[in-house]
Amino acid sequence: MAVSGKETRFDLYVTILIRSILADRPTNSQHIQKTRTPIKLRSEMSLNKKMAGVKLSGDSRKTVPGKSTIFEMTVEPGRKVYRFDVEITLIKPKTEKVLTKQVDPGLRILQRTACVDCIEHLHRQNKIPKYAYDGKRTLFTLSDMKQFTIDIDSKQLPAGTKDYARGNVLRVDVTSNAKVPVFDFTNLETALVDNIREQADHSPRQFLEILTSQYLVNTGDYQIIASGTLFNKQCLPMVPGMEIRVGLSKGIRVSEYNGKIRPLLVADMRRTAFYTSTKPLSVIFQEFGQVRVAFERHFRGVRCYGTHRKGFTFAVRGLTKDPVGHPSCNAADKTLAKYYKDTYNVVIDTRLPGVVADIPGKTCIIPLEVAKPLEGQLVPAEKINEQAVRKLVMENSIQPQDRYNFVTRKIGEICDGKGAQFLKEFGVTVSANSNDVAILQSKVCDVEAAGKKIIRPMPNGAFMKEAVDMRFFNPANLLKKWWVVVDQRTVDQRQVQQYIPKLLGYANKAGLALPPPLQTLAINLDDLQRVFQKARDDKIQYIFYIDDGRARSHHALKLFEAYYKVLTQQVITKNLADKPQTLKNVVMKINAKAFGINYMPVFPKSLEEFDIRNKNDLLIIGYDVAHPPPAQPADKRKMQDKEGDPFAANEARGRLRSLQPSVVGICANMSKNPMIFGGDFFYQESRRENVEPEKLRKAVKQLCERAKAAGRPIKRVLVIRDGISEGQFQYAVSQELPAIKSGFKDVFVGPEASAKFSFVVATKQHNKRFYEVVAGKIENTRPGDVVDRKVTRSDITEFYLQSHNPLKGVPKMTQYSEIANELNIEPEKLQALMQVLSTMHQVCACPTSLPLPVYMADELAKRGSDIFKAFINLPPNNEVRKNVRSNNGLEDFNELTDVVSYSKHPLGGTRFNA
Repeated sequence: MAVSGKETRFDLYVTILIRSILADRPTNSQHIQKTRTPIKLRSEMSLNKKMAGVKLSGDSRKTVPGKSTIFEMTVEPGRKVYRFDVEITLIKPKTEKVLTKQVDPGLRILQRTACVDCIEHLHRQNKIPKYAYDGKRTLFTLSDMKQFTIDIDSKQLPAGTKDYARGNVLRVDVTSNAKVPVFDFTNLETALVDNIREQADHSPRQFLEILTSQYLVNTGDYQIIASGTLFNKQCLPMVPGMEIRVGLSKGIRVSEYNGKIRPLLVADMRRTAFYTSTKPLSVIFQEFGQVRVAFERHFRGVRCYGTHRKGFTFAVRGLTKDPVGHPSCNAADKTLAKYYKDTYNVVIDTRLPGVVADIPGKTCIIPLEVAKPLEGQLVPAEKINEQAVRKLVMENSIQPQDRYNFVTRKIGEICDGKGAQFLKEFGVTVSANSNDVAILQSKVCDVEAAGKKIIRPMPNGAFMKEAVDMRFFNPANLLKKWWVVVDQRTVDQRQVQQYIPKLLGYANKAGLALPPPLQTLAINLDDLQRVFQKARDDKIQYIFYIDDGRARSHHALKLFEAYYKVLTQQVITKNLADKPQTLKNVVMKINAKAFGINYMPVFPKSLEEFDIRNKNDLLIIGYDVAHPPPAQPADKRKMQDKEGDPFAANEARGRLRSLQPSVVGICANMSKNPMIFGGDFFYQESRRENVEPEKLRKAVKQLCERAKAAGRPIKRVLVIRDGISEGQFQYAVSQELPAIKSGFKDVFVGPEASAKFSFVVATKQHNKRFYEVVAGKIENTRPGDVVDRKVTRSDITEFYLQSHNPLKGVPKMTQYSEIANELNIEPEKLQALMQVLSTMHQVCACPTSLPLPVYMADELAKRGSDIFKAFINLPPNNEVRKNVRSNNGLEDFNELTDVVSYSKHPLGGTRFNA
């Protein structure tokens, strides 16, 4: 990780916040069981269920009143709904387009709106009774009706749909669902399981999710952008090419509390970035300062419509090389300007470039003046620039009372007045006053530095003031040969000459015996690889690289580190100032990378059995997977002409989502010193949301080989997994956990193979917020706060822990779910252990929102992604590129993993990505 503006504690917070803001993952209601699993008797509950939410007799934590954004629902017993499958097709003279598929993200809102308009039209024509509809293929009705197929004249529909259909017919086909045509959605027993390996029935949850969105959609003020996410149609300006919309992220969960099973409505405020839809591209191009590269990068693949021609939509491929007044842009025998004036009475600026439309088999140039982005297109994370990040952070960093008030107002719209009347017709009510929760408070743990010096953090968990002067718990002593390398075009070498002695001074003060660099090299970025080749040959251990912080240099730096196995540290020029915190931050990174330990949390006596300072039989594994952005239509078309199209629906291994790989980061404390975490990453094709079991087995085997070589007698394994939804728990337990156990048993055999495993999922990808109520006011929760009853699942151990303190806005508690517990960890101990592991970051002088193993795994996955970006930009004849085969444009990801991973190198045993 580069030491830059992105590396301050504020920006660690920014990174987590942006991932939360931009997350576009399915809600749990999308995981629908096809057949129901028989329910066991309540007396047959698993160990997890028996322990879930149980307060131990020795729990001395203080309980304070709190509020949540989780609201209880009541359903009238025995109420039923009828489920129908919907297919809506736009019938054109030469083609037919199924609108309910909605595979093109750019057209999704337009097509969803057309589907909603059709169903509402039929409802008003008394063809469909009172209903709840997801805008796609699923329709629930209050009463039964006959199946039908009917054609609707698009001229009878609202203006937007009428324009999109261009006078053509929309055919609506409604059929009774073959598997579950009618069901009692009040039978919530089916939504709970006694064994995590069983699949719960999510049909009631799916119906209630759609139902609680329907009234807001009916008002005409909201659009469903993704399942469970509604945004107000009002757009607010943000930065060039982007606008902000405010919405509600919501979902349904089922929980048992005080012997009663009831559904819960969960909601949270969401403000995020959309492509500007209120201006033509000509205006936006001016806002970009007519910078073609930035404009093309931002809008490539974005779906637009032509204001000159109703119903005409296209994706942006790029801009013309010449202005539209140039002969190369002529339309047949006319200039483009004359064609648009004669045909559409539109005057265009011939000095501007035109949009090249991505239309297969055609070369189509559209003037910027008549091209306008379709509404409802989310800006993907990779296109959020620094200016937009700052704006998003500011917009989302609102006071807790304001955020809470927003959610309760929206819930009021759903459950009061006309919204309540609509729900009541289905036998459903929502209690707006049912969101009280009890919050358990505990203190954050102390940390220990050198000489058994105990540092007691402030109430918010931070100890930066003490960290500046502390000596390291375990200074590294392996770093002997290192270079300073600077970008001669962006760095003043006099600054470097002043900075390095100060850095050495801070290292010495911390107890790190860092010798002076062997040399300082001033290079151009193009010479960076040759520097690494020389460093490898000279057995240099560390390259300290200084430049102005361009992303291209960071990705290249980490690629060459991974290939040549020379540790690196990047510092940007603005951080060369004499700031104690910044200097200590850099020194802490150096020590952590070089097998040192900066500080250690003090394990309380209640966690003595998990104190890894004294217990070397406990192996803690963390892993996470990062997925690439979806393939662009142009990428898919290139593959269609080649044998074995990986994007084909009948591809045996599943449909490919991107030519880029998914990256799995994995780490563990497998060294001789169990306090040191090391790790690696590996690539897999982006065909599935989960981790490929065989590759996971191999990665765990490599971790265990290091542990065994270090003489570690592993008897207990704690696995912490990041970022999966409840619908993926079954796969994690039935596929991923067995793969982990298999990798372990590949190394530890015979009596050594008898280790027990516990598996915990830690995620911030949820929409639940909690607040403390202090003197009647809504305030943020504090580090150490826990919610573990009333709103948690009762069939497994689940809790919410606030381990960190946000610098701005409202924190989101991390949700923990224990889906396997062979170690029989009691809930209170598990909560305390996650807090302790969140105080092991080593560089950030405060607790983090996630435990170190998954925090580190997430960063490892990100590192692998950055390395791939640099890899694909290498020329084909580059030394690194030639070591990896390519087939149909798809890299051999096994070979790529072998080339750039750390699994067979000593650096894989340390925090090389600190």
